[in-house]
Amino acid sequence: MESRMVKFMRRQRGQVMVAVVPILVVLTLMAGYALSYGTLTLRAMRVMSIADVSAHAGAMDVHVLPNGRVTGTSRAEHTAADYFSRQAPGYARLQSVRCGVTKLGPYCDVSAVVHTDFVFSASHVVQVRSVLAYGATRGGQ
Repeated sequence: MESRMVKFMRRQRGQVMVAVVPILVVLTLMAGYALSYGTLTLRAMRVMSIADVSAHAGAMDVHVLPNGRVTGTSRAEHTAADYFSRQAPGYARLQSVRCGVTKLGPYCDVSAVVHTDFVFSASHVVQVRSVLAYGATRGGQ
């Protein structure tokens, strides 16, 4: 004959699993989200660096003549787009490039988007923009 305590313990089996399984599911989802967010941040920083270099290269190709006339903006835009396309990973897409002159000097504005898939959710898009103003031009060095 079994004691009452042994019978009680046999009836109580598996109750902890009812609490542990939902906690494990939540922890798995949180870890997946953290990894996805980290990947998105890393990708955005990488594309931002590429956009910075592209904007700098484009701004260097803007020429300001002594009379204040600006030349080479289309070449500068092409240079910036070329720099971006040569370095950009597959998850980055160039949106626009604008180069010209402000009161401060030559500038180049490069915009791009970063695509990434989140775990257990839809893909996300982050816009990255880099503006380099009054940079040194190739002719002014």
